[in-house]
Amino acid sequence: MKIIYANRKNDDNLIQKHYLMMDSENKAFRGKITLINIEKVNKSVVVKRPNDVMETIVDNNYKLLTYYPDKGNYIMTVFYDENDNIIQWYFDIVENQSVDEEGIPYCIDMYLDIVLLTNGENYILDKEDIERALELNIITKQQFDASYTNLYNLKAMIEKNFEAIKEFTIESFNILNK
Repeated sequence: MKIIYANRKNDDNLIQKHYLMMDSENKAFRGKITLINIEKVNKSVVVKRPNDVMETIVDNNYKLLTYYPDKGNYIMTVFYDENDNIIQWYFDIVENQSVDEEGIPYCIDMYLDIVLLTNGENYILDKEDIERALELNIITKQQFDASYTNLYNLKAMIEKNFEAIKEFTIESFNILNK
């Protein structure tokens, strides 16, 4: 399992970045919201979409807006291009969210992910990774089952609330990106 820090301090691909964080206490979201302005990367991150189209999701002058809810077994990262257009929403199924000694939010990644595209389509990633982690006894059967339960609950919520997710992320991005 890997640890995901809100400031991405363990991400060697991000050479230069600027990190901001705010607390959110509104009814739509309670927790911490972070923004990373990526000034320079070692190399661009390009992914293959289900329709076989290749798309850059991390590059120089891109941004990552990440939500760490007070309650919940996920974090949501919104990827923005250099023109502040949303590329995708990325949901990590996680365990044990907390803050480090510097007050930086972090969580334990439980392998499963959901990618939500700007047209509302979504897909699941890394099923093989969680299955391998179970086979190698890196995680327990209880963690495996809980991760899948959280995944399917989150997927249903995403599909039901796509427009609300979109509006809320635009609103919080505008606040942090001033």
